[in-house]
Amino acid sequence: MPKPPCVTNKALTKTGLWLSPTSSSGEQPAEYLSGSAEQPAPTQHAPACEQRSFCRLAFYNVGWNSTDQRRTARDLAQLLKTICQKKAVDAFGISEVFNITDDHEHPRRQQIMTVIVDTLNASFPSARWTGKADVHYIFVWNTSALTCLHYEVISCGIPEQAERKAQYFQFVRVRPQKQPETLHIIHNHSPASKHRRLTVGRRKLICSTCWHHVARKSSAAQPAVVFGGDFNCSPLQWTACFNDLKHHQSARRTVQICSSRTMGAKNGDNAIANIVDWRSVGSK
Repeated sequence: MPKPPCVTNKALTKTGLWLSPTSSSGEQPAEYLSGSAEQPAPTQHAPACEQRSFCRLAFYNVGWNSTDQRRTARDLAQLLKTICQKKAVDAFGISEVFNITDDHEHPRRQQIMTVIVDTLNASFPSARWTGKADVHYIFVWNTSALTCLHYEVISCGIPEQAERKAQYFQFVRVRPQKQPETLHIIHNHSPASKHRRLTVGRRKLICSTCWHHVARKSSAAQPAVVFGGDFNCSPLQWTACFNDLKHHQSARRTVQICSSRTMGAKNGDNAIANIVDWRSVGSK
């Protein structure tokens, strides 16, 4: 069976217009997502990675307003280059690149992605980076580490808020004399405001829609899946979502939450990994 990724959401602190990685190299350890929404189980930390079994992912909600002319693609690209150098990142998801309804900004997002990809390729001669920019997302990855088998933009399943969409990727890592390892990634940002309310019911529906989309795309009984970006879910809300999807405690223990460090983190700054071998997931 495929092994899960070593996944992290970057710890970020404010320095000027953009956010920068904090100086320490450590991340928060992954935690089991178990218990119930009413009475969550005490925090259980997953063991740290003994070896890098798949890849390292990063997600960053940049919150870039299209009218903000002070921010530039070059500055963002340099920040990503720094994070990738310090954290050995193989794929990077950037969300909230302008408003979710700013479809007319698609060419501008494409230009920003091109600057990022060109910067990464110039900085890492042995790597080959590429990317996809849709909705209000940019996702880039190193093709030397990951091969993309399938990509599409999917609905989050909220008809009255049809603008809610996510990126879906199916990656594989083929290694000599070893079985290919498949990884499914849902890259999503769930905006929450008085104009675009994000209720508990909608959180559950978004999670369920994404989960079942992966299930339809995978033939594995227990696929390796990462929900990354900014779902605007606290650990308690994630637990409520997965209680509806995984009805047995043993099944919920295949799910781990991976977050940026406590300092500087926000409510939704976390990623979810559905794993098949808990020994391979965590942080060093």
